[in-house]
Parts: sequence; C-alpha cells; structure tokens
Amino acid sequence: NIDILAALGYDYLEAGFSKVALFSQAEFDAALSKVSASPVKVEAFNVMVPGNLRLTGPDVHPEEIQAYLEGAFPRAAALGGRVIVFGSGGARRIPEGWTTDEAWKQLIAYLRQCAPLCEKYGLTIAIEPLRQAETNIVHTVREGAALAAAVASPFVGVLGDTYHMHAENEPLSAFVDAKAWL
Repeated sequence: NIDILAALGYDYLEAGFSKVALFSQAEFDAALSKVSASPVKVEAFNVMVPGNLRLTGPDVHPEEIQAYLEGAFPRAAALGGRVIVFGSGGARRIPEGWTTDEAWKQLIAYLRQCAPLCEKYGLTIAIEPLRQAETNIVHTVREGAALAAAVASPFVGVLGDTYHMHAENEPLSAFVDAKAWL
C-alpha cells in the first residue's frame, strides 16, 4: 500500500518486522523495489517477534532466535529502517509456572543478543511497554527504562505510547523519569 500512502502525502511508514522477516526472497525483493522507488520511507518496524517464537519460559531457543534475527535485521536495514519497536506481547508473555525474575533475565539476554546486530545494521530497539491486557511483563515506561538500563546498550531504549500509559494509569511525568532511555 505504499503507493496509496504516497498519494495521501505520508512521509514514512512503520512496517511489520516479523512480517518482513518471513517474506520469501521474491516478496522481499518486490517490497524493497517499491520502497526504493517511493518518497515514503520505512523508518520504523513494529511486532519485532512473532508470538510463536518464545522469549520467556522454558521453551526459549537462543539459536532459533539468532537465526530469525540474522535474517530480519539486514532486511530492516535494507528497507531504510532506523527503529525496531519491541512490543511483541505474545512472545514475551511469561508462561504459567515461570517466575517474573527468570523472564526478566531472559528479556535482558534477548536484548543483549540483539545489540550486536543493532550496531552492525545501524538500528535501535525501542522497548514498548504494553498494557496488562496484552502481556504480563513490562507495562510501564518506568519498567521499560529499567529493562533498557539492565541491558546497558546504546542501541536499546524505551518508548512511551500514551495509549498504553493511559491504560496503566501511568503519568506523563514518566517521560521525565525515563529521559535517559527514551
């Protein structure tokens, strides 16, 4: 739909990271051709990880995650992306019987796994706190900033989506408190 967006005067779009990652080579080549010819640029990506690729719990497979990331990051960079939004509520959802502390450590490990690819491809990850209806971990900008701080990478930060902030009754002052990681 990039041609429609261009006709409507859009400047940029936010594409689905996991969708682009799963394109066949022919689909990706066609998308790259359309984006390259368009005045509309792909600046950001959402849905970093599909729900079936587990990031928390006993069914996490770092080698599978690495293969996914190594296929997706160069495509995101080729399309001109700068930011990958890490919401992915299903992938990060803590399964029953798993502790929040263990899940937190797994999310830190995942984001540290991403950091070298971010550096290599010139991309930044923005952790997106999601409302409790969408996931059971990282609901506030404050928690997102704490996660980014724990990862301690210049390529990992946090964003504040006012929709989710409102749903969680988080004040806008959270932006001030998290300013080092925004």
